[in-house]
Amino acid sequence: MIRLLMAWLLLLCAQPLVANAEVPIADFARNDSYDDASISPDGHYVALTVPIGKGRGVAVFDLLQKKLILKQSVGEDRSVTDYLWASGNRLVISLAENFGSRESPIPTGEMIAFNADGSNMQYLFGFRGGLPSGTRALGSRLGKEGRATNGFGIPIRSLPNDPEHILIQAKTFAVNADSGRTAAYRMSVLDGKLGPGLAAPMNGDVRFVADDDGFVRYATGLDERNVSRSYSRTPEQPQWAELPVPAGSYTVPLFLSNNGQRVFLTSNEGGNYNCLIELQLDDGARKPLACDDGSDLIDVILSFDSNEPVAARFQDGRQDVRLLATDNPSRAKLAELLKAFPGQHVRLSSTTRDGSKAIVLVDGDRNPGDYYLFETATLKADYLVGRSAWLDPAAMPERRPIEFKARDGQRIRGYLTLPSGLEAKQLPLIVNPHGGPFDVEDGWGFDPDPAAMAARGYAVLQVNFRGSGGYGRAFVAAGKRGWATTMIDDLADGTHWAIEQGYADPARVGIYGASYGGYAALMSGIREPNLFRAIATFAGVSDLLTWKADSDVSGRRSGRNYIDDFIGATDEGLRAASPSSYIELLKAPVFIAHGDVDQRVPFSQAKALRRALKEADHPHEWLAFEGEGHGIFKPENRTLFLTRLIAFFDRTLAAAPAP
Repeated sequence: MIRLLMAWLLLLCAQPLVANAEVPIADFARNDSYDDASISPDGHYVALTVPIGKGRGVAVFDLLQKKLILKQSVGEDRSVTDYLWASGNRLVISLAENFGSRESPIPTGEMIAFNADGSNMQYLFGFRGGLPSGTRALGSRLGKEGRATNGFGIPIRSLPNDPEHILIQAKTFAVNADSGRTAAYRMSVLDGKLGPGLAAPMNGDVRFVADDDGFVRYATGLDERNVSRSYSRTPEQPQWAELPVPAGSYTVPLFLSNNGQRVFLTSNEGGNYNCLIELQLDDGARKPLACDDGSDLIDVILSFDSNEPVAARFQDGRQDVRLLATDNPSRAKLAELLKAFPGQHVRLSSTTRDGSKAIVLVDGDRNPGDYYLFETATLKADYLVGRSAWLDPAAMPERRPIEFKARDGQRIRGYLTLPSGLEAKQLPLIVNPHGGPFDVEDGWGFDPDPAAMAARGYAVLQVNFRGSGGYGRAFVAAGKRGWATTMIDDLADGTHWAIEQGYADPARVGIYGASYGGYAALMSGIREPNLFRAIATFAGVSDLLTWKADSDVSGRRSGRNYIDDFIGATDEGLRAASPSSYIELLKAPVFIAHGDVDQRVPFSQAKALRRALKEADHPHEWLAFEGEGHGIFKPENRTLFLTRLIAFFDRTLAAAPAP
């Protein structure tokens, strides 16, 4: 049974739903009003992240008193990046900061803590050693200063048997990005004191898995050759040992059972697709719990009261949820919850320790996401708040899963977003390749950029070309050193498919992407000059040689190895794969947009491309964003970008000549 919650929560949804047919572009560019909803372990409070001033803070609602009790800022130009409930009353917050002229907040590795009502605020960990200026709370006083720590910290998990501590991981700041190892610590949430550290078994970024008592059992990370490795330890054998896995397997420990006797893994078990695997710790017996013969495991849904998997989700079309063969009572309750929201994703955001309540996130292709409070005994889901309540799902475009055969017979999947109220026939088409590109994929959920373009009458095609994640290790490997070839072929084949199916008008096809997608847009325009009539690139690479020299990717040995292994190891190969080498082959007009403090794809890439187009007297447009990095953070900048992008396609595709 689905019913609305109390009127006190309706104040959260102050923005009315759009009633007119044309949704303003700015509505697609706004930040979510509420996100990251989490219920306290005892079910007393719900916390969410909310915009406060220029940053993002935390709001806390008292479910018993039925009122908002806290809106907590973390200072001017600072934001909450993550938080967790250490206990039924105390929150630990991770911070980010807008340094200098940069608009987007960068995580600082700092942590603070305060009670649900904002009291007893304490700086716990970080380089600053004290609470950020401008930190304020409703009805609370500022707490104690901390001590400066020369490191970057991240919370790992709460400890149900020790509510005054959490487990964190931290790495000491170092000039050399390849030096130093991450370590795990038990940290007091009252004063920030750290217990003895446990160093990771490898350099680089590491993910730890620990049991309820805080004993770290597993560590997983990428080695210098970007190969995933996992290590384990036990109380009886506390030294790290590499986890034995079948040859060729990709195995990552996800979580432990509550009794600590089993660990659940995602692994391809020496095959192609990632599955959910159960490993018995006493005898090493392994049992597959959920596999698919065409897509990877992407999510596991746990029981409401314990770390027992009851369902698995796979990346195929709209994402397929498989209920597992288990007699856990949560399975039947989850089945009822799924029935209540047909055709949408249902995810458990958090649960109480006793499993009596859960925060559920429901979203889909037309729904940016709604949070519900689910009572597991009565099977009632009470609406809490929408992430973007000003967007009416009924007015949003449909996002269809599609698939086609590439020129060599390979099965390729993706998504086609179609404008509402128009016949899906002979539409102007924008091809929108994703960034990454490896192990990244477009999914079925709400995507604001394609939705904004579809709202203005465009069909938008997103192709999960070879190299994309979600479809097995062989599919990822097939994209290696295929930036300029295989991936571009798959994009072109998808475009021809959309034309052949009658969705797209062949005279009105454009292409737009960001990061690798921006590179792919340029290279597609070079390799298929008669197919793509307009090209738009945001933060796109145009010269791979200078990008390799200047990008922050090259700041680590693993990054340099990634470029060599996945893109190209020689200057000749990188030059041959660079759009800058073929400017004279471009026919379509080009729209260039870039942030001037981008470190992943430096601003110099955009300036060099503009210079080359000017020298070639090639038609182009230019839009630079001061203070923006590898993405657009400020809503007003996103609005400007989407407005200019759509206007560019309106001009260039409306008058496109017949093929």
